[in-house]
Amino acid sequence: MNILFSANNNYVHCSKVFLYSICANHKENQIDFWLAYSDITEQGIGELQKVINLYPNKRLHLLRIDATFAEKIKGETILPAETFYRILAIDLLPKDMDKILYLDVDMVIKGDISKIFDISLENHPFGVCEDMNANIACVDVHSSSRIPREKKYFNAGTLLMNLDYLRNNNCVDRILSRFLNEYQDFFYLDQDILNNEYYDSVLFIPWEKYNLHPSLYHLDLYAISDNEIKFANYNEMNSRCDDYDKRYKDITDIIIERASIIHYISDSKPWKHRGDEMYWVHALYKDYWLEYERQMLENINETTGL
Repeated sequence: MNILFSANNNYVHCSKVFLYSICANHKENQIDFWLAYSDITEQGIGELQKVINLYPNKRLHLLRIDATFAEKIKGETILPAETFYRILAIDLLPKDMDKILYLDVDMVIKGDISKIFDISLENHPFGVCEDMNANIACVDVHSSSRIPREKKYFNAGTLLMNLDYLRNNNCVDRILSRFLNEYQDFFYLDQDILNNEYYDSVLFIPWEKYNLHPSLYHLDLYAISDNEIKFANYNEMNSRCDDYDKRYKDITDIIIERASIIHYISDSKPWKHRGDEMYWVHALYKDYWLEYERQMLENINETTGL
């Protein structure tokens, strides 16, 4: 398993929990972690390595991005430099590597993700997950990304990368050029641009398994009769039509239980709400992250004798 992630010094602790959750659920698997970064200190790298060392068959590889590039980016765009690193890393990875899984670090992995590497990408640049939460939250991502409404919009936090395709089709230069020159034209910045560029060529993989966002999931039973998977949006939940309880079934607990990856998007990040109240829907998901954090700290303390 090859897993790519990107972080800066402010996200070292979050990255530690992310790494620990993967290792804890894949104790015996061979995993090579590839970190694309520019400003993490030696101490920060050491903290990440402590987590990697808790389990056998795990290695951390460093893909250091030239600091001059980060400075150049700061002068030309409001995007964080790390936004570019998952794309820049494509040219830094071993040339004989044909596939890698990129994951955002504001995630916890709570189940087996090894089978994602068995997915054949063939002539698809990425394997991606539909952004179901955007539909539920009534966010008009089709307008923001300028893609046809009949097409699915994906969240870029999980990207199964077809490295051969991306190298052979000069995708790195094209994506970076669009990030730099067009970000101001898209509301969701790099994610919108990736959708605009690849909406018709990506391969969709199960969002409910590999990129679950904290939300309520009320399944539309009427839609199922038409062979369509659809969920109530928040407007429908709040207005509660007369036949709501007959039409919709709350399967949130089932969705959470079956998910392998929880992605703490936007304001759902548990580490930002330690001392204050959290939106109750997001709170349904927070204990997974906090429990992995607790386990990680306990295991590191036992290993170091603290």
